[in-house]
Amino acid sequence: MSIGDFQFHLRAGLTLAVLLSFSLPSTLNSQPSPNRVLALDGNGGHVELPPNILEGLSEATVEAWVLWRDLKNKSSVFYYGTPGHDLDVGAEAGGTAQALITAGPQHYAAGRIVGAVRTNRWCHLAVTVGNGEVRFYFDGLLAAFHPFAGHLTNLGHGASLFFGKASSHGWVFDGLIDDMRVWRAARSEKQIRDAMFQPLNGNEADLAGHWDF
Repeated sequence: MSIGDFQFHLRAGLTLAVLLSFSLPSTLNSQPSPNRVLALDGNGGHVELPPNILEGLSEATVEAWVLWRDLKNKSSVFYYGTPGHDLDVGAEAGGTAQALITAGPQHYAAGRIVGAVRTNRWCHLAVTVGNGEVRFYFDGLLAAFHPFAGHLTNLGHGASLFFGKASSHGWVFDGLIDDMRVWRAARSEKQIRDAMFQPLNGNEADLAGHWDF
């Protein structure tokens, strides 16, 4: 089925509700407020956005609030590109958060945060690509970085952007996703931390896409 620019893919017989009311904290110490999130149950449901959304970006930031309900298998929250030329953000089985980017055989970078992810607990993930490196932030703090000589312009070339699935690897996601943001710049740690709890109005500088479901 289609809702606006989204393509929602549900396996035959699947009865999950992809949109629901949930609570996401507006500050680390505040009471939660009602919010709509994307809910996927790990059985193949995902969101596919139109091709070329990130086409031509030389640098970018991808960030979102994520809650895993199951960590038994490798899972993908955000995937863009084609095998060998792709950006994947998710978690390995057991709870290691990871960001992987490949722009051909000579350009590969990985950021991993061992044991960071726990089931049924919200966390904020952010990945920046640019200035010759990949940076991986967890809950607003820099947790890993790796040199990366490639460019985002080497990715995609007509590929779609996926939430909750890596297009060709079968890495599906069981949990909740909210406030997915894509920026046309490698944002700083301070920018990420200062804005991660703030609602957007859609007119922010360098904002390429925002999905608050």
